[in-house]
Amino acid sequence: MTDELQSAIVAYHGIAVASLGAKVRTKAAIRNLELIVNPRLELLSQVETLEAHELFGMLIRRTKAAFQGDDFDFIGWWDHQVKNFFRRSGFYSGAYKGEALESKELVRAYLNAFKRREIERTYPAPIEYVSFDTDKLEFASFEIRRFSAAEIDSMFQNDINRVFFERAVADARLLDDHWLLRVVERIPVIDPLSTPLPGPEVMLQYTPFPAAFETVLQQLALYDWRCWDLELYSDDEPGKGWLQPKVPFVLVLDDDVLSIPRSIPDLSCLETEPDTIHIDGDEIDIDRPARGMEMTAEDEASFKEFMIGIGPLLETVRRNSSTWTFLELALQFFVKAFLTEGPEQLLWHVTTLEALFGQKGSGVTKRLAGRIGAVLGRDGDEEDSVAKRFEDLYRFRCDLVHGNPPKSMFRRHLREARELARRTSLWFLHYANHFLGELADGDLPTREEMLRALDLAIDGSARLNRLISRLPADFPKILEWTDS
Repeated sequence: MTDELQSAIVAYHGIAVASLGAKVRTKAAIRNLELIVNPRLELLSQVETLEAHELFGMLIRRTKAAFQGDDFDFIGWWDHQVKNFFRRSGFYSGAYKGEALESKELVRAYLNAFKRREIERTYPAPIEYVSFDTDKLEFASFEIRRFSAAEIDSMFQNDINRVFFERAVADARLLDDHWLLRVVERIPVIDPLSTPLPGPEVMLQYTPFPAAFETVLQQLALYDWRCWDLELYSDDEPGKGWLQPKVPFVLVLDDDVLSIPRSIPDLSCLETEPDTIHIDGDEIDIDRPARGMEMTAEDEASFKEFMIGIGPLLETVRRNSSTWTFLELALQFFVKAFLTEGPEQLLWHVTTLEALFGQKGSGVTKRLAGRIGAVLGRDGDEEDSVAKRFEDLYRFRCDLVHGNPPKSMFRRHLREARELARRTSLWFLHYANHFLGELADGDLPTREEMLRALDLAIDGSARLNRLISRLPADFPKILEWTDS
């Protein structure tokens, strides 16, 4: 059957190259008028004619016969797959320019496309409100990069999409001045018939973004973002908050030439601000991306150092998430807070703290406050201060969830809630990684055991078990665990 399929590919290659081969197309004469022909429309028209040819229908049938598994059939599935291959692979565009693949190369590319069991999926997303000192920052699992218009056109295959998939065209003019957060993952190819229908169980999901992208957001959210011109403030300044980068949407690209490329959202939603540039002595008014944080070289170096350090901690804990599901859940709450504003942001930050330190039973507020104060306070006075700040924030939380409008909530409360959640999340990541190093060959402690060890340290108990004996001498007050 493969020989018959190869013959069908070669036959279709022949008529496609003959039909689309380079020739003068830019002008057409009608009586005394000379019309300019739109090459994109002409190419699309010729392709639609080709795809109605009997050789194209034979190619679809032989492709289905060669690759269809037992009981695998889906109306229109194979038609779309074959059409998408020739359109997305660039074969039609190349033939139109006189640069078509040789028939042997086309056969190889075609068979490989249908045989592959894994594809590469890329998630580029604009980051608003921040500009970096350099155009490219690379990390283990992602990069932050400002692409040129030509690079954006290439990344999104805009030349092909303008002809065949107009909804997938990304306007490079609206993206080339933004830094893009770019995450890449490899995923298995899944046919639609093997994908189970949604069941009655509701899955936990705290952002609209893919899981691979959300894990990178956890890393970014843990950084100490703040508005650069408001860097110096005191806790009693009600108007001083913090400013996070905004990720308005995530684009989805993949190298699966058998599928239709994803549509591009409305890029005009990206926020801009007026600016003036000088060219040859003239002032020109322009719109540029809104930026509240402009990183200097020093700021960027600090950011890179943090990202490089926190990445392995998150990855190590993630590999042991079955033991510490509470920590992964807390980080998902924390990312949810990172993406929200106003009172909801405070709610999700407090929920993060509850996921980390909370337990069922009476006196939950005092117990939470005591644990958080013990972790973040440098001495007794600061412990009391941190505990009181948490209790104040918890009252806001209780008012909100019980339907009572909170009184006198200021921006500083949002900042305080974030700082408590951020620093305790860092502390717990280090805490968990400490056990992974110390007890690599033994059973890892449960969440309850970790909290019990914390309580014993707070109480100054002399009952040191195996777990506590492996903790640092100054536990739980370990500054490098909270000030990363």
